[in-house]
Amino acid sequence: MTRACLPAAMATVLAVGPAVAQTPPGSFGRSSNVVTQSDLSRQMALCALRLNRDASRRFILAQGDDAEKRKSVKSFHATMVTCLSGARSATLDPISVEGAFAEALMQENDGALLTKAAGLPAVDPVRIVPTQGSSAQYGVVECAVRARPDVAARMLRSKPETVEEAGHFRELAPALQGCVPLTGKISLKPFHVRSLVAGALYRRVTTDAGVAGRLSDGRDNAQA
Repeated sequence: MTRACLPAAMATVLAVGPAVAQTPPGSFGRSSNVVTQSDLSRQMALCALRLNRDASRRFILAQGDDAEKRKSVKSFHATMVTCLSGARSATLDPISVEGAFAEALMQENDGALLTKAAGLPAVDPVRIVPTQGSSAQYGVVECAVRARPDVAARMLRSKPETVEEAGHFRELAPALQGCVPLTGKISLKPFHVRSLVAGALYRRVTTDAGVAGRLSDGRDNAQA
C-alpha cells in the first residue's frame, strides 16, 4: 500500500492567544511502498468491519477506557486476529482503527451520514477543561466538529492526502483553536487528524455523544 506525505498544513500546532503556531500549506512528497502502523491498522479495521459491524460501531461509540470500551475491544479481538492473514501478531493504532471504522460507515449509501452531518446545527466552541489522565486532542477535535460539522463532513468527502482535504482542515482550524484548553497548547499528529475527525463526526451524527475529554488509557496501542 502506498502512502504520500501529508501536507504540512495538517501538522498544525494549536495554542491559546494570538501567537498561534500554524504551518503554511506544504507540498506532497513522493509516494513510497512503506506500510506504516496506521496503514496496517486501517487495513485490519476494514476487514474487521466486514466481519463484525456491531462490535466495530460499539468501539467508535464507547467513551475512553470505560467498561463499554473494554467490552467492545474484547468482542472483536477474535475478529482482528482473523484479519491478521497469517501474521503472528500486529501492534495496532486505535485512533486509526476507530477512524477507519467511522469513515467507512459514513461513506455507505453514497455518504448518507455525511449528508446528514453537514446539516447538523453548529454548537459554539468552548475551551475544554481536560481532566487528569485525559487526552486533550480528543476533546478538542470533538468540540471543533460540533462547532463545524459541515466542514468536517466536507473534509471526509475529500480524498485523503489532497489539497482539498488540507483546505478543509484549515477551515476547521478556527474552531479547533476555540476549543484549545486555556492551560496550554496541543499538537495533532498529521496521520491522526482525519481519523480523529471521522470518529468525532460519527459520534456527533449518530448519538450526539461528543465529549469534552477522553481517557487516553488503553488507546495508545492495541495488541492483536
